[in-house]
Amino acid sequence: MSFELYESGDQLHKVCAFVDVQGFTLPESKSNPSYFKPRELTFFGDQGSISKSFKAPIDLKKFSVADRKALRLQSKNIHGFPFSFDKEGDVDRNLETELVSLYDFYRTKEKNFIAVKNDVLSTILKELGINFIDLNNPLVPSVDDLTKEYETWYGCKLHMRSKDAFRVYQCSFQIAKKYWRWIRHKQIEKLLPF
Repeated sequence: MSFELYESGDQLHKVCAFVDVQGFTLPESKSNPSYFKPRELTFFGDQGSISKSFKAPIDLKKFSVADRKALRLQSKNIHGFPFSFDKEGDVDRNLETELVSLYDFYRTKEKNFIAVKNDVLSTILKELGINFIDLNNPLVPSVDDLTKEYETWYGCKLHMRSKDAFRVYQCSFQIAKKYWRWIRHKQIEKLLPF
Protein backbone atom coordinates (compact mmCIF):
# COMPACT_ATOMS: atom_id res chain seq x y z
CA MET A 1 0.00 0.00 0.00
CA SER A 2 1.26 3.48 -0.76
CA PHE A 3 0.03 6.97 -0.08
CA GLU A 4 1.19 8.88 -3.11
CA LEU A 5 -0.29 12.17 -2.05
CA TYR A 6 0.94 13.88 1.03
CA GLU A 7 -2.10 15.56 2.59
CA SER A 8 -1.34 17.87 5.54
CA GLY A 9 0.83 15.29 7.22
CA ASP A 10 -2.16 13.06 8.03
CA GLN A 11 -0.16 9.88 7.51
CA LEU A 12 3.22 11.02 8.86
CA HIS A 13 2.48 9.56 12.30
CA LYS A 14 2.70 6.12 10.66
CA VAL A 15 6.23 6.69 9.29
CA CYS A 16 9.06 4.70 10.89
CA ALA A 17 11.89 5.96 8.65
CA PHE A 18 12.83 8.13 5.69
CA VAL A 19 14.69 6.31 2.93
CA ASP A 20 16.85 7.61 0.09
CA VAL A 21 18.88 5.85 -2.58
CA GLN A 22 21.33 7.32 -5.06
CA GLY A 23 23.07 5.83 -8.04
CA PHE A 24 23.07 5.78 -11.82
CA THR A 25 20.08 5.47 -14.12
CA LEU A 26 21.64 3.68 -17.04
CA PRO A 27 20.49 4.55 -20.54
CA GLU A 28 18.56 2.06 -22.62
CA SER A 29 20.24 0.13 -25.44
CA LYS A 30 19.63 -3.12 -27.27
CA SER A 31 21.98 -5.03 -24.99
CA ASN A 32 21.10 -3.05 -21.88
CA PRO A 33 17.50 -2.23 -20.98
CA SER A 34 17.29 0.93 -18.91
CA TYR A 35 17.80 0.25 -15.24
CA PHE A 36 19.05 1.73 -12.02
CA LYS A 37 22.45 0.89 -10.49
CA PRO A 38 22.40 1.88 -6.81
CA ARG A 39 25.50 3.26 -5.19
CA GLU A 40 24.22 4.37 -1.76
CA LEU A 41 21.11 3.59 0.36
CA THR A 42 20.19 5.23 3.69
CA PHE A 43 17.41 4.58 6.20
CA PHE A 44 16.99 7.23 8.90
CA GLY A 45 14.36 6.56 11.54
CA ASP A 46 13.37 5.81 15.11
CA GLN A 47 16.15 3.22 15.47
CA GLY A 48 18.86 5.56 14.16
CA SER A 49 20.47 5.51 10.73
CA ILE A 50 21.87 2.80 8.50
CA SER A 51 23.74 3.51 5.25
CA LYS A 52 24.82 0.87 2.77
CA SER A 53 27.09 1.18 -0.24
CA PHE A 54 26.84 -0.90 -3.41
CA LYS A 55 29.40 -1.97 -5.97
CA ALA A 56 28.27 -0.49 -9.22
CA PRO A 57 31.13 -0.47 -11.69
CA ILE A 58 30.02 0.94 -15.00
CA ASP A 59 31.91 0.20 -18.20
CA LEU A 60 31.43 3.36 -20.23
CA LYS A 61 32.72 1.64 -23.39
CA LYS A 62 29.40 -0.23 -23.62
CA PHE A 63 27.48 3.01 -24.18
CA SER A 64 27.16 5.43 -27.06
CA VAL A 65 28.85 8.84 -26.92
CA ALA A 66 25.51 10.52 -26.09
CA ASP A 67 24.81 8.01 -23.31
CA ARG A 68 28.31 8.51 -21.87
CA LYS A 69 27.63 12.24 -21.74
CA ALA A 70 24.36 11.60 -19.87
CA LEU A 71 26.14 9.36 -17.35
CA ARG A 72 28.95 11.88 -16.85
CA LEU A 73 26.30 14.58 -16.30
CA GLN A 74 24.74 12.46 -13.52
CA SER A 75 28.15 11.98 -11.94
CA LYS A 76 29.35 15.57 -12.22
CA ASN A 77 26.16 17.54 -11.58
CA ILE A 78 23.79 15.36 -9.56
CA HIS A 79 25.46 13.11 -7.01
CA GLY A 80 29.23 13.05 -7.53
CA PHE A 81 29.69 9.28 -7.67
CA PRO A 82 32.62 7.98 -9.72
CA PHE A 83 31.90 5.24 -12.27
CA SER A 84 33.98 2.59 -10.54
CA PHE A 85 34.18 2.24 -6.81
CA ASP A 86 35.92 -0.81 -5.48
CA LYS A 87 37.37 0.46 -2.24
CA GLU A 88 37.55 -1.72 0.83
CA GLY A 89 34.19 -2.16 2.50
CA ASP A 90 32.18 -1.78 -0.68
CA VAL A 91 30.42 -5.11 -1.25
CA ASP A 92 27.99 -6.66 -3.70
CA ARG A 93 24.46 -6.17 -2.42
CA ASN A 94 20.99 -6.46 -3.86
CA LEU A 95 18.95 -3.27 -3.46
CA GLU A 96 15.61 -5.05 -3.18
CA THR A 97 16.91 -7.47 -0.53
CA GLU A 98 18.38 -4.59 1.48
CA LEU A 99 15.13 -2.59 1.26
CA VAL A 100 13.02 -5.49 2.54
CA SER A 101 15.48 -6.32 5.31
CA LEU A 102 15.79 -2.72 6.54
CA TYR A 103 12.04 -2.11 6.27
CA ASP A 104 11.45 -5.18 8.45
CA PHE A 105 14.01 -3.84 10.96
CA TYR A 106 12.50 -0.34 11.21
CA ARG A 107 8.76 -0.96 11.04
CA THR A 108 6.52 -1.46 14.03
CA LYS A 109 2.84 -2.24 14.41
CA GLU A 110 2.05 1.49 14.85
CA LYS A 111 4.59 2.79 12.34
CA ASN A 112 4.64 0.57 9.29
CA PHE A 113 5.29 3.11 6.52
CA ILE A 114 8.53 4.54 5.22
CA ALA A 115 8.70 7.97 3.60
CA VAL A 116 10.49 8.64 0.32
CA LYS A 117 11.01 11.55 -2.05
CA ASN A 118 12.59 9.64 -4.90
CA ASP A 119 10.85 8.42 -8.07
CA VAL A 120 13.15 5.43 -8.63
CA LEU A 121 12.67 4.30 -5.04
CA SER A 122 8.88 4.76 -5.21
CA THR A 123 8.72 2.45 -8.24
CA ILE A 124 10.84 -0.23 -6.54
CA LEU A 125 8.84 -0.04 -3.28
CA LYS A 126 5.57 -0.46 -5.21
CA GLU A 127 6.95 -3.57 -6.91
CA LEU A 128 8.07 -4.95 -3.53
CA GLY A 129 4.74 -4.21 -1.84
CA ILE A 130 6.37 -2.12 0.90
CA ASN A 131 4.15 0.49 2.58
CA PHE A 132 5.41 3.97 1.81
CA ILE A 133 4.40 7.61 1.65
CA ASP A 134 5.62 9.52 -1.39
CA LEU A 135 6.65 13.03 -0.32
CA ASN A 136 6.95 14.30 -3.91
CA ASN A 137 4.41 17.03 -3.34
CA PRO A 138 4.51 20.85 -3.35
CA LEU A 139 3.48 20.90 0.34
CA VAL A 140 6.72 19.15 1.31
CA PRO A 141 9.87 21.29 1.44
CA SER A 142 12.69 20.64 -1.00
CA VAL A 143 16.03 19.32 0.19
CA ASP A 144 17.48 22.79 -0.50
CA ASP A 145 14.87 24.36 1.81
CA LEU A 146 15.66 21.79 4.50
CA THR A 147 19.39 22.45 4.09
CA LYS A 148 18.76 26.10 4.95
CA GLU A 149 16.69 25.11 7.99
CA TYR A 150 18.83 22.22 9.24
CA GLU A 151 22.45 23.15 8.56
CA THR A 152 23.92 19.68 8.48
CA TRP A 153 26.78 18.46 6.38
CA TYR A 154 28.27 15.03 6.26
CA GLY A 155 31.18 14.18 3.96
CA CYS A 156 30.31 10.79 2.53
CA LYS A 157 33.28 8.69 1.40
CA LEU A 158 31.48 7.55 -1.76
CA HIS A 159 31.25 10.96 -3.40
CA MET A 160 34.06 12.57 -5.36
CA ARG A 161 35.29 15.96 -4.31
CA SER A 162 33.79 18.62 -6.51
CA LYS A 163 36.14 20.70 -8.63
CA ASP A 164 33.84 23.60 -7.81
CA ALA A 165 34.80 24.67 -4.28
CA PHE A 166 31.25 25.89 -3.61
CA ARG A 167 29.53 22.66 -4.68
CA VAL A 168 28.65 20.12 -2.00
CA TYR A 169 26.97 16.91 -3.11
CA GLN A 170 23.93 15.87 -1.12
CA CYS A 171 24.48 12.23 -0.23
CA SER A 172 21.59 9.95 0.69
CA PHE A 173 22.61 10.17 4.37
CA GLN A 174 22.32 13.98 4.36
CA ILE A 175 18.99 13.88 2.53
CA ALA A 176 17.55 11.18 4.81
CA LYS A 177 18.72 12.96 7.96
CA LYS A 178 17.12 16.27 6.91
CA TYR A 179 13.80 14.70 5.91
CA TRP A 180 13.73 12.56 9.06
CA ARG A 181 14.16 15.71 11.19
CA TRP A 182 11.32 17.35 9.28
CA ILE A 183 9.08 14.25 9.69
CA ARG A 184 9.82 14.03 13.43
CA HIS A 185 8.98 17.72 13.78
CA LYS A 186 5.63 17.12 12.02
CA GLN A 187 4.93 14.01 14.14
CA ILE A 188 5.58 15.95 17.37
CA GLU A 189 3.44 18.90 16.16
CA LYS A 190 0.52 16.51 15.66
CA LEU A 191 0.89 15.17 19.23
CA LEU A 192 0.88 18.58 20.87
CA PRO A 193 -2.50 19.58 22.36
CA PHE A 194 -2.26 23.22 21.23
